[in-house]
This record gives sequence, structure tokens and C-alpha cells, in this order.
Amino acid sequence: MSVKKKARLPDNPEAVSNEQYRRIVHELQVHQIELEAQNEELRQVQEELNLQRERYFNLYDLAPVSCFTVSERGMIIDANITAANMLGAVRGDLVKKPLTSFILPEDLDAYHRFSRLPLSMDTPQLCELRMVKIDGAVLWTHVAATALHDIDGSVVRHIMIQDLTSRQQAEEALIRSEENFRRSLEDSPLGVRIVTAQGETVYANRAILNIYGYDSLDEMNAIPVKNHYTPESYAEHKKRRRERAGGGHGPAEYEIDVICKNGEIRHLDVIRRSILWNGKEQFQVIYRDITDRRHMEDALRSKEEELRIESQQLAEANMALRALLRNREEDRKAIEKNILDNIQQLILPYVREFRKLRLNTIQLSYLDIIDANLQQIVNPFLQNISSRFTAFTPREIQIANLIREGRTNKEIADLIKTAPRSVEFHRNNIRKKAGLKGKKMNLRSFLLSLTQVLLK
Repeated sequence: MSVKKKARLPDNPEAVSNEQYRRIVHELQVHQIELEAQNEELRQVQEELNLQRERYFNLYDLAPVSCFTVSERGMIIDANITAANMLGAVRGDLVKKPLTSFILPEDLDAYHRFSRLPLSMDTPQLCELRMVKIDGAVLWTHVAATALHDIDGSVVRHIMIQDLTSRQQAEEALIRSEENFRRSLEDSPLGVRIVTAQGETVYANRAILNIYGYDSLDEMNAIPVKNHYTPESYAEHKKRRRERAGGGHGPAEYEIDVICKNGEIRHLDVIRRSILWNGKEQFQVIYRDITDRRHMEDALRSKEEELRIESQQLAEANMALRALLRNREEDRKAIEKNILDNIQQLILPYVREFRKLRLNTIQLSYLDIIDANLQQIVNPFLQNISSRFTAFTPREIQIANLIREGRTNKEIADLIKTAPRSVEFHRNNIRKKAGLKGKKMNLRSFLLSLTQVLLK
């Protein structure tokens, strides 16, 4: 800003000529213009200062990262709002305190080495430290320091600190999760492989190595893929590879037959899915050994086939046996008919002739018994009634046959040499055992109906 010589009025204004007066007025006007220009310049400088102050406030005080201005001796000259909030302190209380009072003691050596590094105004020095809040909580931080000139021209440190606690906790949780995941894979009873899209195995747990019989992943990878499969299963493997290479995903679940180190063939149930492994998309392949189940299924199918054949053979044998029984039954009926015909034609006529003779009562009784016994031999009623009514006594069977023939109680008593009351007693037992007690059905009609059924 230029400094002009002030215009002076003469001591005796009356002695001033018009020319001098005009010159003085001109000088005053020029001086007024210069003052107004200086005032405008000062006003613009003030506005610029206000704008710079506002920018400083926005860039420093309202910065989303913690900012500290630290002297060469390590004392805090200034700190922004974010820094105070990060440490849980009042902003004014941070001033004139050493920054080291907020650094975890275990990390002080690292900070001192960091503070001795030469600073640049362009390229920051970087490090990571753990800091301590007012309440004692530990923070993981990222520190960036550059050099600045203070108002008095001294060099100060401008330190920006980013709170990495949440990220660090997330990383630690992720590491623990990965460790637990890998431990679960290693301890899993199921076989597990992690493979790339190209089929390269990057991880194999102990279970899958045991299934194949290998001691390590390197030993397993040294064997050509083709040698891991049976020919049929390897053909299916190539088919799945072609489908995936063409952009498809292939089946997520399938079965394979593998050849173990000792040449044994094992059957595995497989589940394949995409996972993130070491930050990259890979594929987790889970194997369940179903060899024992397959053997049991094969044995069950073989047993079912054997049972089917045996059942068929048994059915055929049953058919043959039924045919044989039918033939035997027909033979039995033919023999019975032949015997019946012979007795009726060759014996009973003579019994009837004997009845025409003059026989006494005892002789007639014996003749009746002979006749009755012959009837027992030839009568199917007598042959089967004992099997149908197992509760009948031999005497009841004898009386039932005589009742069927139409004989009265007295005639029966005379024939079997017993009292009529005894015959009546047996008659009541026969009705009871035949289920006729309390029913209005004639006993002789019932016994005749049994004979008709048995002769059919």
C-alpha cells in the first residue's frame, strides 16, 4: 500500500490564491480516492480471512478424521472435534497435554521411532498405534503425520488419526471365524476339498485323505485325476467338467466311485457349492462315504432276488402240492365210495337177510351193533363229526349217529345197553356242544344237514 504525502493548508488562508486552492482540493480528492481504495482492499482481505477461517473450520474442526497439531516437543497445540470425540475428552482439555499420554504404553517405543522420522510437507509418515481413551478403552488407529509451519514460523506436526477399532475387531472376528471354519473342516467326519474352478485342489481335510488312503495333499495331487476314478465315474466327471466350462453350474449333488491308494473302490456321495476361500471364490466339495450303505443295498437287492426266486419256487411247489392234494382227495373219495359200494352191495344185504331169521333179542341187538359199526365205517358223517366237534365223546358220537338214523331214545338204549335217561342226558349234551341249546331246531334235522354238507 503506497503512502502519499498529506496535503497541507497554508497558515493564512486569506493569502491563498485560487490556483493554490484548486491544487489543494485536487490533492484532497486524490487522497480520498486512495483511502477508499485502501478501505476496499482491507475489506476484501477481511472477507478472505473470514472465508479462510471458515474453510479451516470445515477442513480441520469438522474433518471426519481426528486431527492434532503437535509441537516439536510432542505437546498438543490444537485438536479438532473428531479427535476429542474419539478420545472421549473435552476438546479444550487436550491442549498442552503430551500426545503420548493417550498412547498405549506397549506402543510408546513404536511412536517414538515414528516421531523421529524426518517429516515432509507433502508426503506423510505412516504407522499404526493403539491409543487409550479417557475411560481406558483401547483404540486401534492409523496415524499419518506431515510438517506444517505455525504462525510464528516454527515447524509443527499435523497428525491425522483414523480409528480402526471397528475394522480391527471385524478382522479379528473374521480371523477367528476362518480359524473355527478351518478347524471344523479339519475335524469334520466328512471328507472336504477346496478346489478352484479349474479343478485344482488347494485344501483337503484329514477325512478325505483317509478315504483315499493318502498321507498328505501333495501325495494326493501327485496322482493323475483319471486314476482317482473308476472308468465309468471318470466319464461322468469329464461330462460335469464340460458342462461347467460351457458356463453351466453342473449338478450340486451326485455320486462317484473312486479308486483308493490300495486299489479299493469306494462309493461317495458328493455335495459341491461355491464359497469364499482366502478372499477368492472357490468351490467346497463335501464327500460322504456310502460304501457300507451301498454294500448293504447290494446285499439287500441280492437277498430280495433270492427271496423272489424262493417265493416263486414256493408258489410253484404250493401249486403242485395243491394239485397233489386234490388228486389225493379225489383218490380218497374214490376209495371211500368203492368201500361204501362194496359194503352196501356185498355185506349189508346179508345183514338184512339175517334180520328175517328168527333171532332172539340178544342176537338182534348184536346184529344192530354190527350194522351200526358197518355204518360207521362207510358213513362220512361219522368220519368227520369227531374232527368238527372235538368236544364230543365216543359215546356221544355213537348216539348222534343213531339219532340221525331216526331211532328213539328207547331203541338207542336197547342197542347200547343203557337206560333211556342216560340217552336223554347224552342227547342234551350233544345239543349243547353243537350250539343248539335254546334253539327250536330238531337235532336229527341238524345232524342230517351235516351229512349233506360233508357229502358235497
